[in-house]
Amino acid sequence: SEEGQAPRVSSRDEAIEWVQELLDFQLVVRCDRNAGDSRQLSVNPMQNFEEDAYYAWLYEGSQLMVILGGIGVVAVVLAGVMFPLWPSVLRNGTWYLSMLALGLLGLLFATAIVRLIIYLITMVAAPQGLWIFPNLFEDVGFFESFVPLYAWEVPKDAKPAPGGSAKTSAAAATMAPASDQKKAE
Repeated sequence: SEEGQAPRVSSRDEAIEWVQELLDFQLVVRCDRNAGDSRQLSVNPMQNFEEDAYYAWLYEGSQLMVILGGIGVVAVVLAGVMFPLWPSVLRNGTWYLSMLALGLLGLLFATAIVRLIIYLITMVAAPQGLWIFPNLFEDVGFFESFVPLYAWEVPKDAKPAPGGSAKTSAAAATMAPASDQKKAE
């Protein structure tokens, strides 16, 4: 066949041979209809051609991203293994970046400890506890973690919400993000 044209089939037997070859290379699979759902097919274990059978075309698409991902993983591993051979400027830069990351992690821990100490002090001094960065550990975006700057915890003897007891409404108010508590006030 010429380039860009479909292969020519001269007889029915030759067409069956082509389909059987596609079945052998698993580019096409023979399927059976499920009894319960007529739209769903299951792969038949016998992959031979029959005219009345159903067939599904299997095509995974281009494997370029898989190949590029594999090359990228190998390159990253090689770069990591060859760290002692890096120029001193890159090694120093890596050290400074790792110290920056360690410092940010330490700042997060220090902030968590300071906010707990302030909360405990205000719980003893006042019936309400003061939380600094009340959304710090909530499931919100980065910038929303630092808004609002502070919030007072709702006291446990707060009025119950309609349809709930005082115990459950106080627990719900304690667990709610500070932004929701401000809306409730």
